[in-house]
Amino acid sequence: MSSPSCKPETLLKAPTCDIQYCADCDMIHLMMGAMTLRISAEHFQGLAQDMGKGLMKLKAREQAEPGYNFHNSTVTKLHS
Repeated sequence: MSSPSCKPETLLKAPTCDIQYCADCDMIHLMMGAMTLRISAEHFQGLAQDMGKGLMKLKAREQAEPGYNFHNSTVTKLHS
């Protein structure tokens, strides 16, 4: 939970979101407009990896030929 002395440090300020880390509550504060998601650093890392994978699949889908059945294709993982 957030503590009264919570003083998050800005890690990234971007057009899409702000990412802050609070050492006091040991949480990542992911702010997107009016929404703030507070998660552990471990969950944040997993979320970032999952979003990267989703972005790769979206890009592959956009580059596929029209009518290509994306769900039956295989994706080669280049790195983890």
